[in-house]
Amino acid sequence: MQSLYRTAQAKSRKVTAGRSASFYPLAYGKRNARIREILHAPVTQAPSPHIALQQTGQKTTQQGTTPRKTGSSPAAGIIQRNTGETAAVMAQGTRTGSGLQFLPVNVTDTQVGPVSIAGGRRHRRASRLNVIIAANMTPRLLSRALLPLWTSATPFTPPGETSPLPLEIIDEETLAKALLVYNHSYLSLPDMPAWQVGLRLPLPVQIDETNGVATVNPGAIRRLAATFDQELIALLDSRTVSNTVPSAVMLTAEVDAFLSRNATAQRRGSNLSARAERNVQALRPFIEAVFARVNAADGFALALAFMTDQVNRTISLIGSQQDGAAILSLIQTRLNSAPGDITPEQQSHLDRANHMLALVSGGAVVAPPAERRQRHRRRRLEMRRSIAGRPCACMVFIHNDERNARRAVEDLHRACRYNLAIIDRGTLRSREISVPGQGATDPNELFPESVQTECTSNEAACRLYEASHNDRRAMQIQFFLTMKQCSKNFSLPTIALHNNRSSDTDAFRGAALSEQQNASLTGGVERETASGSGSRDDLRSRLQAVSPVVRGRRRPDFSRLLNLGGTTNIFRWCNMPEIVACHVGDTEHPDFVIWTTTREDFTAFSGQNFNVVLQDRAAGESATDLSTLYVRLGSDHRYINIETPHSRPTRLDSEAVRRENMNAITGALRARNLLCCDETLLGSVADIP
Repeated sequence: MQSLYRTAQAKSRKVTAGRSASFYPLAYGKRNARIREILHAPVTQAPSPHIALQQTGQKTTQQGTTPRKTGSSPAAGIIQRNTGETAAVMAQGTRTGSGLQFLPVNVTDTQVGPVSIAGGRRHRRASRLNVIIAANMTPRLLSRALLPLWTSATPFTPPGETSPLPLEIIDEETLAKALLVYNHSYLSLPDMPAWQVGLRLPLPVQIDETNGVATVNPGAIRRLAATFDQELIALLDSRTVSNTVPSAVMLTAEVDAFLSRNATAQRRGSNLSARAERNVQALRPFIEAVFARVNAADGFALALAFMTDQVNRTISLIGSQQDGAAILSLIQTRLNSAPGDITPEQQSHLDRANHMLALVSGGAVVAPPAERRQRHRRRRLEMRRSIAGRPCACMVFIHNDERNARRAVEDLHRACRYNLAIIDRGTLRSREISVPGQGATDPNELFPESVQTECTSNEAACRLYEASHNDRRAMQIQFFLTMKQCSKNFSLPTIALHNNRSSDTDAFRGAALSEQQNASLTGGVERETASGSGSRDDLRSRLQAVSPVVRGRRRPDFSRLLNLGGTTNIFRWCNMPEIVACHVGDTEHPDFVIWTTTREDFTAFSGQNFNVVLQDRAAGESATDLSTLYVRLGSDHRYINIETPHSRPTRLDSEAVRRENMNAITGALRARNLLCCDETLLGSVADIP
């Protein structure tokens, strides 16, 4: 095996001999084989059909674009440099609203040549360009901003030649695909959970630190893009969303789980070191909580292990960011508290760590980049990717006034393998959102059939419309495409969480019905059953029968619950025109109800005595709701809406009430094998049977 490895290394050295003094061999392995082959390919760019390079010293132009950098005269061999486009790209890193920030900032020009450094952490000692991602940024938008680094690069002149090769022109989609392939492992494709605000993304842009000239390779970009899995095309339009700090209870659980799973200082330090290199903004609250939890001796060992895993290049990148500088300050504080009996090896590591920290101490520190300014300021349905592993479902939160449901979905998103589609934070007291030119609308009513049909047949056209318009239709498109992405083209089950007010059933729940009376109300109801047992009229009669009698009259008459508009309880849902079947299973909790769109889920919930209904058509209040979208998709596409009661949904309820409702939610999910959670984390907000 060792001889085979040495042979492979020798072949690599032979193939790449004479190309670049800064060549970095890519480790051998199945995953990296194709990327290594692409990066090691010779710089022999084929003439691009989009550009005709003049060999007479005149400037080259591409139809419909600005002039590119010139070639050289065969006689003179002189290349005219034009650093303006590079400067314009780099200037975006300091412009408010660009949504990005560059590290380092000293790139002055670009040229075509060999770029052999791999993405991610593998060649972290290399001098390359990095970009920090802010909110509202997508791989496509990022590539649009970076593209001139490649399209305006000085063409490559082979050794011994006097004329440059034609400049190969790439487009923004090609670059976007290549950047994802280049950082495949770093971003954890295909799920891409690392695509978050604060991400530091390494770029295939190799910098000569002596003059600030960066080397790029359009040919390698094109070849990397050719290996992109077209089934992941939706990733190109994935937006970063603002980081959310977990609730205190969940943060404590996350720290406990981290310390338990990483029992040694070395494992803890290397884990946090890798996370710091990727995203200091997301890591800072967590690492501060970790150091607050451990004692002085463990804190020193952890800080030392963190620094032992670092190199000067990455420490410089971390220390130049505001959140990273705060983390390094915390590390330095713990290192300064070294116990008196450290080993010679620890002392050696400590000396190295202090030297590295001294190199970045007092350096310039920049705040995180502001979110990318959107062309159209309107409310959006945000997509947060699963951070706990491969998603098993898409969870949805769409009503901002339901604060307890928001807390529940955020806790479940951190504890479980769920993608999350969540309405951006507006006022936490208003359900409706503003639609440009049309006033306020319930966001759950932004899923019409017309948008579903058109965006299913031509998603690209829908994306263009959404990007260029600011109206109701653009919002409908954005909501639909977010749901499509969250559910992986509607292949994952979709779980919506809602709160409802329990005041409409106060009298019913306070009537203290006997066990026999409660039992008389349970059972199934079918819309198509006109009369007799199992009909809606039969349910109405049974509700009247258990209503209290006051002076010969039913006061209150519980059958009125069937027609109480604007409320949510199992009895009212049983009487809605879009509901083909319902099952009353738990009369003691009439406000805990489940809405389904598949017969299989309905039957399973009914068999375990949940309050559950089945929708089969677009009608009534649900005609343009999210649930109706799934009805139109068909029985192979699952939608489950779980409603829990609160006395005041616009305010956070007590921890006891929230836990009771979380138990109800997790019980329903467990019944359908949809509770794909880390029990250590879930146990902080719900009871584990």
